[in-house]
Amino acid sequence: MKNLKIKLLHFVRSKKGFTLVEMVVVMMILGVVVAITLPNYSRPFSDYKLYTAARQMQVEIRSLQQKSMALDNTILTNSMQFGQGINTYTITEVISVSPGKVQYRPPRMIKLPEGISILATSLNNNQLNISKNGSVSTGGTITLSSAVTGKRLYVIVATGAGRVRLSNLLPKSQDS
Repeated sequence: MKNLKIKLLHFVRSKKGFTLVEMVVVMMILGVVVAITLPNYSRPFSDYKLYTAARQMQVEIRSLQQKSMALDNTILTNSMQFGQGINTYTITEVISVSPGKVQYRPPRMIKLPEGISILATSLNNNQLNISKNGSVSTGGTITLSSAVTGKRLYVIVATGAGRVRLSNLLPKSQDS
């Protein structure tokens, strides 16, 4: 045992360290490995941002439907306005000011994450109107796209009941 300790101590003392050339070679190899793998990490993050943006839009639509059902007798409707090729959409919401009296809240602009945009919509005038019972007179699809991966995600709003769902595939009725 004592002999092993002496050999180990002698080995440690005989090593002086690394040369500058060895350090430079290791740094170059690490640099190449990082340069190759780093772009691959941005792709899953971009897909995550696309999915998160679509889910947020789905939640906003469902929230407006719930708020619409809470409104009393009114002809005013909650709505969402979408633009094509941009990364924002606008929500116009009706609020109850006092019993029997409602008014529009100032429009809210929702910004999509960086690199995510609204590619297209199949809604009339790019607008989704939600009636006081939470239904949607004309449904449609909002297509979100990622600039990094080129992937698309569809927010689909069914006509009538206004069911909102996400899909990776364009609905059959809207294939071109």
